[in-house]
Amino acid sequence: MRKMYLFLLLVFVVTSGVRAQELLRESVFFDTDQHQLTTAARQTLDELLIQTLDLTDFHLQILAFTDDRGSTDYNYHLALKRGQSVQTYLQSLGLEVERSSIESLGEVLLETPNEQERSRNRRVDLILTAKLIGSLSEVWEALDQDRLQKFTIDAQQGNVVEGRAGTRVWIPAGAFIFADGQRPEGPITLKMREAYDFGAMLVEGLSTHSDGQLLETGGMVYLEAEADGQALQLDTDQAMAVALPTKQMKDGMQLFMGEQAADGSVTNWSATQQAPAPSLDEYLLDLPPFPKVKHDWIKPPKEIIDYSGEPVTPRKPIKPHAPTKPRREAVVYYPRGMEGIFMSKAKREKKEEAMFEKKMAAYNRKLANFKERQAGYRVAMEKYQHDFKVFQQAQKDYQAKIQAQKDNFKSTPAYLAYAEQVSKSKDARRALYEKEVEEWYAAKDQRITEYEAKYGDVLLGSSTMAMEYLYRVNRLGWINCDRFYQVPNEEKVDLAIADDDVEQEQLFVIFKDIKSMMRASKWKENANYQVSNLPRNMDIRVVGIKVVDGKAQLAIKDTKVSDEKPVKLSYQPASINKIRSALSNLDS
Repeated sequence: MRKMYLFLLLVFVVTSGVRAQELLRESVFFDTDQHQLTTAARQTLDELLIQTLDLTDFHLQILAFTDDRGSTDYNYHLALKRGQSVQTYLQSLGLEVERSSIESLGEVLLETPNEQERSRNRRVDLILTAKLIGSLSEVWEALDQDRLQKFTIDAQQGNVVEGRAGTRVWIPAGAFIFADGQRPEGPITLKMREAYDFGAMLVEGLSTHSDGQLLETGGMVYLEAEADGQALQLDTDQAMAVALPTKQMKDGMQLFMGEQAADGSVTNWSATQQAPAPSLDEYLLDLPPFPKVKHDWIKPPKEIIDYSGEPVTPRKPIKPHAPTKPRREAVVYYPRGMEGIFMSKAKREKKEEAMFEKKMAAYNRKLANFKERQAGYRVAMEKYQHDFKVFQQAQKDYQAKIQAQKDNFKSTPAYLAYAEQVSKSKDARRALYEKEVEEWYAAKDQRITEYEAKYGDVLLGSSTMAMEYLYRVNRLGWINCDRFYQVPNEEKVDLAIADDDVEQEQLFVIFKDIKSMMRASKWKENANYQVSNLPRNMDIRVVGIKVVDGKAQLAIKDTKVSDEKPVKLSYQPASINKIRSALSNLDS
């Protein structure tokens, strides 16, 4: 039976994940033939529950036993009742039911079966097993749980959704399309992430900078849409109205769009120069695009034109060129070898005269040939000029013949029927366009009336509705309401954060006086991390998270921006719940 017990434990460890580790093993004891918890048992269970508060992924195995008195069936059910008593009590203290399991082993796996040892067999063994954290990504997955919000909306209607942190989004009907331009017909899933506090910004891995300049944020929101499992995008002529709540309106705020890497992380914020809207009337009318005149292509009848007989352009004769007369001074003889040593000047000049006379003879032959060709060229040019005039007239006659055929074609019954059909279609399309324009303006007037009735307090400057930044957003992804925080160049310094081990870390610098946060990056020159171009002497809070030996660790330190020496952090083990709690207090 002991082998069976070990087998059951092994099965649990394997099915709970290869990184599962046993953290605690306790036992509680019962009186003879009883399943009610004793005072000592409750105290043990109270202490055990405290051990689970800092754990994220754990399981409590409850193994229940009896002594050897009583039948096997009786002992099995008595042990089961003891296990249930333990589980019920722990659940009353807040333990989730799916975190524990009961196994009744009755009188099996007994210690020495005598009166002295029977009391040790009347027990329930409690084995607490937890899953270790393998990497920082697992920490972030745990912190990110339940942050993504989903809304189901109707593609054919205007919709208004509101996030948990107060973000409001107005979506006009028919705003979304697939990548191929088709429109979804069924329900749409809108996904939203909100980051208004430092904890949320940290979990999302966001920084407040644009092209190296520090930003002060009024909130960041991520929007994504899909239908039938396919991603959607906003149509080119559509936009959403997005309102970001704030406790204090600040001057200089504008809309920034997130530049995202392949993994979805925001690498930079691009300024759009769009200031918050002073009212909602431009963005909440939920109107379709202004009508356009529709085009109705009607296939014309085929023209039957005889293009044969087109005149050919005469070829212009090539003008001959006179030969170049040789010059005596250009004829030079260069003797070689022994001839060059012994040949006299007179002999060389005689040789050159012979060479020159030979060139002159060739020149005279070419000149005579040129004069003959020149005479033939003049005769050919006279003929060409005559032929070209004949060609020009023939070309005019040919074009006139083609145009006459085309003009006659437009008088044929087939073409006249086509022209009448085009005219009727044009009149019908114009009438339809005018009707659609009239209906569009009527819809606009109706929307304005509905808007004023629903959002009249906005138009009147209600303090409740006015405390939000409203923007017109024409693409999905991360958006940010920010303003530039101006820092003179002479006041900018690089902050270093010491890194004394090889563990990977996530480090963030939070500003205590402005709503800004920067993510630190690894310094190439040494083991430290750094954040560049920070305002000197500003109060900051440095937050670091890493994983050591399968457990998350957290460090938080308040300091000032300085380039004198690296900031040193003191890490302490922390459960996901403790990290989550600490992040929720970063704004205080």
